[in-house]
Amino acid sequence: PHLAPESLQAFLIIGSDYRPQLGTASRADVIVLVLLPADGSDPVMVSIPRDLYLPNPCTGGYTRINATLNGCGEAASGPELLSLAVEDFTGVVIDHFVVFDFEGFKQIIDRVGGVDICVDYEVRDSHTIPELSLPAGCTRADGAMTLSWVRSRHTQELANGVWRTMDGVNDLTRNQRQQQLLLEALSRLKAFRSVTELSALVEDLSDAFSIDEGLTLGNAIGLAWDMRGIEIASIQRPTIPVTNYITELGAYVLLPQASFAEVLESAYPGAASLVEDG
Repeated sequence: PHLAPESLQAFLIIGSDYRPQLGTASRADVIVLVLLPADGSDPVMVSIPRDLYLPNPCTGGYTRINATLNGCGEAASGPELLSLAVEDFTGVVIDHFVVFDFEGFKQIIDRVGGVDICVDYEVRDSHTIPELSLPAGCTRADGAMTLSWVRSRHTQELANGVWRTMDGVNDLTRNQRQQQLLLEALSRLKAFRSVTELSALVEDLSDAFSIDEGLTLGNAIGLAWDMRGIEIASIQRPTIPVTNYITELGAYVLLPQASFAEVLESAYPGAASLVEDG
């Protein structure tokens, strides 16, 4: 079902795994959809699992949604094609998107003085670059370590002198960590004393991210400033139920187990009223 465009504003946050040393191909490592209902209802934040197996608007076949960030030749850029894939799945028209790659992510985190990561036990992951290593308790992590934390898929913790894999660590765990980081960024907006102070920071970091052509940097700053009033606790964070699936070619992917309208309804009762007639 398609939702009436005027019923909400939709923003897509995209983290790209593009690294020049690995060639020109890229995948979406982070896909987060943020919805601001026009009637003032609670905001909604939903992670789109990167391995979700969905129709590709470019090829007409099925691919992991993260692969759409490679675009469709001259017909659509990567962020445009990814936005179309998200629109097809969710029924939500994407108003604006922002894209950052690994280096941009680290630059942003370092520029704001790092972020706090709190864990019950010492944790590690030798599969990340740099290797994830955090002591028990809370650590003010720099950009590189924060990136390793949000990307870790093999997180281990030291409990009673024995290293063990953290319960439930998978791509969905990564989604939770990514959301927590976005919520911390949102909470930090409240610390800015003026929009001028915020503008100075954003303009200083303008090479660390890109936005769609329909959104100027000034408008983006204005939107961020307006979001200062959002209460973090009020943000609804439903999850898309998925199941594991192996394709005919042997690829391990995820299949959605509910429509997005059902997911949205779980966080936003009355969402069915937003569906366009016909």
